[in-house]
Amino acid sequence: LWDGGYDAHGLRSGHGVYTFPNRFFTYAGEMVAGQRNGNGVLSMADGGSYEGSFVNDEIEGQGLRRWANGASFAGSFSAGEMHGEGVYIGADGSRYEGGFEANLRSGQGRLTLANGDEHEGTFAQNKPNGPGSLVTAGGDKYAGDFIAGALSGHGTFASAAGDTYEGAWVNGTRAGAGKGYSAVTGVSFEGTWVGGTPEPAELPTTLAVATVFEEGATEFTVNAGKTLSPIVVEALVPPPPSEDAEEPSEGADAPEEEAEPPKPTVAAHESGRVISAALFVGAVELKEDEPPVFGDPAPAPLAGTTTARTAAGAAVFDALEVPEELEPGLYTLVVSDATHEPVAPCALAYVPVKVLPPEPKPDDDAESPKAKSNSPKK
Repeated sequence: LWDGGYDAHGLRSGHGVYTFPNRFFTYAGEMVAGQRNGNGVLSMADGGSYEGSFVNDEIEGQGLRRWANGASFAGSFSAGEMHGEGVYIGADGSRYEGGFEANLRSGQGRLTLANGDEHEGTFAQNKPNGPGSLVTAGGDKYAGDFIAGALSGHGTFASAAGDTYEGAWVNGTRAGAGKGYSAVTGVSFEGTWVGGTPEPAELPTTLAVATVFEEGATEFTVNAGKTLSPIVVEALVPPPPSEDAEEPSEGADAPEEEAEPPKPTVAAHESGRVISAALFVGAVELKEDEPPVFGDPAPAPLAGTTTARTAAGAAVFDALEVPEELEPGLYTLVVSDATHEPVAPCALAYVPVKVLPPEPKPDDDAESPKAKSNSPKK
């Protein structure tokens, strides 16, 4: 049903209102040679509509499309589809401004989701793809590469809680080479990441005291009331498992010397691990392949516990005070990993300490040289 004019050939022409045979669509606007051409409004029975440009009976060019569910798009159309630059507002309140291709987000754009998350960058097939950024409603921030909507490639992340990470990502998870910092533990790690956490083989599992005793000594020696010399504690990474050596072929010369087994290395790629030190009464009994024991019952620590953080895998205790009231004898300085979870703790280290009597103090009643010089002569 057409309410409007006709051209010389009897085709609908000029401005008018056309109701489609199915009565779902109604068009009000320009007609040329029986087709919608120019500006017009296409209304749908469900409440949806399009207002804008038509070319040869097709939605083409700039226009505004509204859907019955409340969604809308204002921008460029081609062959009835969103194509080119525009602004789409979803029924859930989400908003996208940028490029479209065949009704899908494509090219540069900015997407604000209903939950407040904001994506900005390159899109393909409706998802972030390529370089871009993400800022979550909670304040987490990511800048880097995306693949099919997931954090993949290289990127930098900073959480609202203070955690940071820069490095490789795979499907939204830290994987590969990267450097991260945990605000909870204060530990930074640079190395290989697997499944979002540091590679277990690169985490330190042993503590060792790097400071050596004086020549010929088997323990640290200190007078009661003094401080121990600076003690360096290193967090060590175990060596990689050695491959079984191949058996020599028949007739081959036997190796002259057996190669030394690999040694643990300092975890120089990690910093911030909390190391504690506390002095205990008595000597610790050390047996090969068995945990150290103090005997029964186990003693309580003296004074308090001192802590230090590692830097490049090493912590320095430079002011460990020995109480003046300690009886002379053999004590043990227990060094342990006090880092909070989720950082894997290191094993303990035990340092023998020989405490000597306090250094003698000057006798306050002794005569000074001046007093002697002023004493009467006999």
